[in-house]
Amino acid sequence: MNTRKLFTITLAALALLALFASPATLRASDVSGTLTSITTSNNSVALALGSGASASIGSIATKDNSTVSGTLTDNTTSNNSVALGLGSGASASIGGIAIHASTFSGQATSLTTSNNSVALALGSNANARLGGILIKDHSNVSGKLSDVTTVNNSVALALGSDAEASIGGIEVVGSSVSGQATSVTTANNSVALALGSAANARIGGIQIR
Repeated sequence: MNTRKLFTITLAALALLALFASPATLRASDVSGTLTSITTSNNSVALALGSGASASIGSIATKDNSTVSGTLTDNTTSNNSVALGLGSGASASIGGIAIHASTFSGQATSLTTSNNSVALALGSNANARLGGILIKDHSNVSGKLSDVTTVNNSVALALGSDAEASIGGIEVVGSSVSGQATSVTTANNSVALALGSAANARIGGIQIR
């Protein structure tokens, strides 16, 4: 990994506080149909500061009791890029699909390729993700879930109480899921690291809790 380059990018973002890349996010909405997000990020930074801060490069997220049906597709390619979230409940993600406190039915597909990139979240309940599908907060999901994540020389790092760091995979937390789930993860020279009380770090796999 070109550590010096990534460090320089991150410092520049902290100094300027001006580079943001938001996910396709649904909040308290009712949506049906086809949603497709295609993102290519090179030498870029997504930075969010404050309580509930969320920094994303690419990705699709549903929140706040939204109801979504149809097809969700996220295709994110990240090269030498950083997603950085700082604050209580902070999250940082590169690619992937996240369903929070929502109802979803249909097909969700996440395709993520990360090279020399970092997702870093700092704060209580910090969450850092490279690709993957996350379902949490009493969501209700039915249908087909597919995640294909390939990472090279990349890092997912979360620091704080209940911190979570993941590379690829599918995770279901306190939610209901019915249907089919498939996860394919390839990680080369990469790290998922979570530090703090009840910390959880994962590369690939399907986790239900």
